[in-house]
Amino acid sequence: MTSEAEYLDIELNLADSGELSTLEVFELLQAATPQGMPVIAACAAHGKPALASSIEWASYRANVQASIQPDLERAATELLASESAIAEINTKSGRRRADIRPMVRNISWRSGGVLECTLACGGRAHLRPQDLLAHLGLIGACVYRTGLYFTDRESGDLVSPMSVECTDLVMAMGFRPGELTRGS
Repeated sequence: MTSEAEYLDIELNLADSGELSTLEVFELLQAATPQGMPVIAACAAHGKPALASSIEWASYRANVQASIQPDLERAATELLASESAIAEINTKSGRRRADIRPMVRNISWRSGGVLECTLACGGRAHLRPQDLLAHLGLIGACVYRTGLYFTDRESGDLVSPMSVECTDLVMAMGFRPGELTRGS
């Protein structure tokens, strides 16, 4: 699986080196990451819970062959219309049967045979995109993660970690915060 939505929580122990600004941390991270994996932004989150504990949803994209798209669309429509959908899923402790319907927020199609979906991700529930695609009848598709989100408790909308208020946000040249806050 490839991704454009990777986040990193780090805790700095600055006892020996003194205080670092967010810009300095951003620059150190940029210098340390491999080619092709740019650091897009950095933000200090003093006293906030770990990002990984807040993530609830992930969005994905997969290209689908035109010949099987009608069958997949039909299977996706049936899944979204159902109250329950029992499927075989992979977990850390092995394969098991589970009701995946509550773990599927949406499935949609873009032109050119592109399936997009938003699935539960995190501690409370987790559905791997490959398990959803296998349930729909697609095996071996290349999956691309497009976003990670938590749920706004008041509106129910998906919120990108990059949209959290931050007084010291540092962004790479050419990126704007609005580009990183898309939700499905």
